Amino acid sequence: MSQALIVTTPEELARIVREQIDAALAARGPAANEQPSEWIDTAAAAALLGVSTRQVAKMAASAKERPAALASSRVGRLLRFRRADVLALLAR
Repeated sequence: MSQALIVTTPEELARIVREQIDAALAARGPAANEQPSEWIDTAAAAALLGVSTRQVAKMAASAKERPAALASSRVGRLLRFRRADVLALLAR
């Protein structure tokens, strides 16, 4: 089995990821009685952003230092994120 190396710019990679997420969400379609939760957990945020849950936690920790990072709220020991904030970060 051969492997190929693909080189791309960060902007092109972000565009590809956005297209894949949009396609996956469009294919899923809305359920008749399902409303997307305003708050999502670390795993859902990581899936939307295409990064690891550890990276999402680091982004949330850096939000205290830089407002441009991903804002979060704690529920006990668990981190929760606003879906709109995650999608806005993805759009940047």
